[in-house]
Amino acid sequence: MGDAPDLAGALDLTLATADTGRAGVTVADPGERLAAIGAAVDANPRAALVLREVLRASEGLPVPAALDVESYAYSTLLGGAEFARWLRARGPRPLPPEAAEPVLVERAGDRLHVTLNRPERRNAYGRQVRDALVDALRVALLDDGVDRIVLDGAGPAFCSGGDLDEFGTAPDLATAHHVRTRAVRAARCTGSRTRGGAGARRVRGRGR
Repeated sequence: MGDAPDLAGALDLTLATADTGRAGVTVADPGERLAAIGAAVDANPRAALVLREVLRASEGLPVPAALDVESYAYSTLLGGAEFARWLRARGPRPLPPEAAEPVLVERAGDRLHVTLNRPERRNAYGRQVRDALVDALRVALLDDGVDRIVLDGAGPAFCSGGDLDEFGTAPDLATAHHVRTRAVRAARCTGSRTRGGAGARRVRGRGR
């Protein structure tokens, strides 16, 4: 049993009934979940292969580089037959309606409180939320008086992930990659230049 932690760390995915930390995923029934994963792999072998390569390639990378790898993989999958099949099965969807305030920002002393504000969509990460969140984080980068950032979501969910109604709507896959990765990076670089490389902000996330 002494080699179990090392073995779990070497595997792409470990299912366990007890908490194993970052090395594994806790589930009630590993056999049932393994069967479900196997069925998903059988149905989408290319996506499963890309996921495996992303996990292996990004493990030792700095976070910005790992996010680039993930985004490259995402654009690869958007151009594939499995995604096209999913789009056909889903059928056409209208784009999400515009929101007056997709992100709320409140300043209190040295704290910047940022709230994802699309509770009717479980705060799905779509175009409006992305752009407003980048603007909010740019405030923190440019203002030396902001020492803490609290990031949360309105309603019962912090964020349900990417907005499925916007999947596949980018004009092309290269543009999709740059929109996903370069907008936030540009804000970060602008803030670093303005502050002359001053210390990083503390970020605390929470759901409510």
